[in-house]
Amino acid sequence: MDEETIVGGVPLRVVELTGEPGDMVFCHPVMIHCVAPNRGVRPRFMRIKRQVLTGEGRELLDRLYRPHP
Repeated sequence: MDEETIVGGVPLRVVELTGEPGDMVFCHPVMIHCVAPNRGVRPRFMRIKRQVLTGEGRELLDRLYRPHP
């Protein structure tokens, strides 16, 4: 899994994400993901929620995505 490959001219590498109960992961909402076997005795859940930025975060997004004249 540590090796990089090229698909359609884009370099890709698979990274397995693990965590402890109660951990949170912040990522892009359309990040490609898949399910690994649940080795625990309790169900696990993943919630995808769009986070709302305030003040400084919105200004940064405006600068990044505003079309340049």
